[in-house]
Amino acid sequence: MCTSTGLGRVGRAGGKAGLFALFLSGAFKEGLLGGAHGIGHGWKDATVGRGFHPYPIVSRALRGLGPPSLLGESSHRALSTATVHPMSSPSDTSEPWFVTAFRADYRELYAHRDDHAAEEEVAHLIEQGLQGPVLDLCCGFGRHAAAMTRRGLDVVGVDLSAELLRSADPHIAGRLARCDARSLPFKQSSFAGLVNLFSSFGYFGEDGDLEVLDEIARVLMPSGVAFMDLMNPEFVRATLVPFSEREEQGVVLTEERALENDGLQVVKQVCMTRPDGEVRRWREEVRLYTVADLAESLQERGIEVESVAGAFDGRPLAADTPRQLLRLSRR
Repeated sequence: MCTSTGLGRVGRAGGKAGLFALFLSGAFKEGLLGGAHGIGHGWKDATVGRGFHPYPIVSRALRGLGPPSLLGESSHRALSTATVHPMSSPSDTSEPWFVTAFRADYRELYAHRDDHAAEEEVAHLIEQGLQGPVLDLCCGFGRHAAAMTRRGLDVVGVDLSAELLRSADPHIAGRLARCDARSLPFKQSSFAGLVNLFSSFGYFGEDGDLEVLDEIARVLMPSGVAFMDLMNPEFVRATLVPFSEREEQGVVLTEERALENDGLQVVKQVCMTRPDGEVRRWREEVRLYTVADLAESLQERGIEVESVAGAFDGRPLAADTPRQLLRLSRR
C-alpha cells in the first residue's frame, strides 16, 4: 500500500550524472562514427556480450554520427536480446531521480496519452514548419517519433530510459538511441527539425539545462526549426493539486505534488500499487521556465523564439493554458 512519504526539501538539481548511453549495438554502419576515431563494427563487437553494459556511454569525443537516414533497423534485434542492468531501488538516494523514474511501467501512468493524440500533435507541428531530418529529444517510448515516421519524416528519437525505448513500437526501434542530452553524438547541423515534448526540459539544474540548449543549437541546421513543449509556470502555480489518486486496470496510482525552491521547481512523489501488492515509488523534479527565462539564453546560442502558443493547436499562451509551446529557429 502507498502511504504519504512527504515531499522533502529539494536542493539544487545540478551535478546530476550523465547517464544516457547510445544504442549503437548494430544500429550504425561502420564508419559513421567518423574520421580519426575509427569506430565501427569492431567497437560494437568488443563491447556487446563481453560483460560490458550493452549500451556503452558515448563521450563528447565520439561525436560524428551521420544524418538519421543512415540509421538501420538492426538495433531492434540488439534491444530485444540485450539485458538491462537493474536500476537502483527507490530508496537509493545516490542516483538522480530520472534513473529510477522512467521504467517500463511509467507508461501506465500516462496510458491516457494515446497514439491518436500524438498524431494530432505532430500534424500541428508539421503545419507550423517541422520538417526532417528531425531529432526527437527525450522521446520516451517514441509515440511522437512513430507518428512522425508515419507521416514520412526522417526521425531519430533519443532518451535516457532503456526500458522505455525497449517498449517502443518495433517499427521505429531501429531509429531510437540512448544518449546524454547534454552531449549528443551527432555532427554539427545534422537536423532540420528538433522537438522536445511533454515537459522533458528542466531536469539537470540551471547549468545542465544550458548544456542541453548548447546541444540543441549545435545539432540544428542553419534556419532549422525546433519546438519546445514546456509547462506553463503561471498555470502550474495557480492550479497545482497537492494529492490525487486514481486506478487504471487494477493499478492504483497516488501522486503528491509540491512547489519547491521558491516556486521554481515542481516536485512529484508517485506511488504505484499493483493488484498483487507490489509497490514502486519514485520522485520527479522539473524546473519551471518562462519564455523570458529562456529567450536570452537561446539568443546567445543563435536561436530565436519566433512564437509561443498555449497548446499544439496554436491557441494563445494565457494564464489558463497548461503548456507553453515555443517555436524556435536557428540563425
